[in-house]
Amino acid sequence: MPVTPSTFRSVLFASPHEDAPTAGSRVPRRSEALASAASILLFDLEDTVPESEKPARRRQILDVDVPRERTWVRINHEDHDGWAEDVRVAATAASVVMVPKVENPEQLARVRSALTDAGAGPDVGLVALIETARGLSNLDRICGEGERPIALVAGIGDLTRDTNTQYTGIGEFENYVRALLVEASAAHGLTAAIDTASLFVGDAEFLHRECRVAKRMGFGSKLCLTLQDVEIVTEEFNVTDAEIDHAIAIVHAYERALEAGQGQVVARGVIVDVPTVNRAKDVLRAAGREVGAESRTTSDA
Repeated sequence: MPVTPSTFRSVLFASPHEDAPTAGSRVPRRSEALASAASILLFDLEDTVPESEKPARRRQILDVDVPRERTWVRINHEDHDGWAEDVRVAATAASVVMVPKVENPEQLARVRSALTDAGAGPDVGLVALIETARGLSNLDRICGEGERPIALVAGIGDLTRDTNTQYTGIGEFENYVRALLVEASAAHGLTAAIDTASLFVGDAEFLHRECRVAKRMGFGSKLCLTLQDVEIVTEEFNVTDAEIDHAIAIVHAYERALEAGQGQVVARGVIVDVPTVNRAKDVLRAAGREVGAESRTTSDA
C-alpha cells in the first residue's frame, strides 16, 4: 500500500487577524499569508497562543475569510480546559484538524466523535502531530487502528526535548524520526508525511538543506513559520524541471526496452526496471504530466 503523494507543499502558521502580532510572535498576518504561495494556512490554538489570548483567537478563526479547503486548525491537547471549544471552532472553520501530542488511536477517535457532535462532516480530516517518544513507539497503532489520520506530522522540536536529544534539525535522531514517519505512512497508505518546521528561523541556507533531506527521505511537504519559509519550501518540494526530464527519459527508455523484449535497461546511468519506472511515473504524476508519447523530449536517450 504505497504512500499517497501530497497535493500541498507548505503548511504555514498564520495569524487569523490583522492586528499587530503578539509579542514574540513571528507568524504572518492573515492577509500576508493568504496572498502568499502557502498551500495551507494553519491557524493555531495551541503552543503559539498565550492562554490569555486563546478565547479571542477562537473568535478570530471563526471570522476569517479564507477558503475552507485551505484552512487547517491546530487544537489543544484534550486535557486542556478549552479543548471542547477548540473542537467546535475547528468543526466550523477547518478542512483539516491538527491533533497535537498524539500517542494512541483513541485520541483521534475522541476528536472525531467531538467533531461529529459539533456538526462537522466526515470530510474533515485529521493529521496526527507526533511529538513524544510514546507516540513514536505507537505509530503502527495510530496509523492502523480506528480513526486513521490522513497524514503524520513530525514534531521534532518536542521529540528531541522528550528524549533528551540535541536538536540540530538534520541530525541522526531527527532523521531517524523522519524515517519512522515515512515508513508508517507508506505501510498504511497515508498521505506523505509533513516535515517539522525549522527552528532556525531566518537561516535560509539551512532551510534549503533541511528541505532537501526531508524530500529525499520521502516527505511531501513542510510546516512553515514565516513567508520566507514558504518560498523556500515551495521551491524545494515542487517537482523540478530536471526531475521531470529525468523521469520522462526513464519511462521511455523502459518502453523501448520492453519493445525489444528486455525486462530492464540502463538509462541515465541507472538500472531501469519495474520499481524504477514506477517511481518515475510517480514523479510525473506529482508534476501533473502525462507519460504518453506526447511528453517525449530530445533528452529521452
